[in-house]
Amino acid sequence: MPNGRSGGFAIKRIDLEQLLLSVPPVTVIGTWFARSGPVSAAEASHALKDKSGESLGVEEQDHLDYIIHVGGTETWIYVTPDTALYAELRHHHKQWLERMHGK
Repeated sequence: MPNGRSGGFAIKRIDLEQLLLSVPPVTVIGTWFARSGPVSAAEASHALKDKSGESLGVEEQDHLDYIIHVGGTETWIYVTPDTALYAELRHHHKQWLERMHGK
């Protein structure tokens, strides 16, 4: 599990929904942060339905992993480099940093 926040970004809800639709529903996209077990794209989509607002916070941990804040800690999703959405989260993070720094 993570031990140090090293950054973060906001992702639009619609972008996350599209990322989840880009993989088969049974694809493991991470693990639950506060409970044990993997999170499938379908489970993440279901959890996202209860989230209000247009964007979600994504924490970077130790310049490597991510935690998607879908709701309370029981619905945070821990994403590591070996999961299906990691590369896309990294891409969104890079774009967000470029927008924040005016590049």
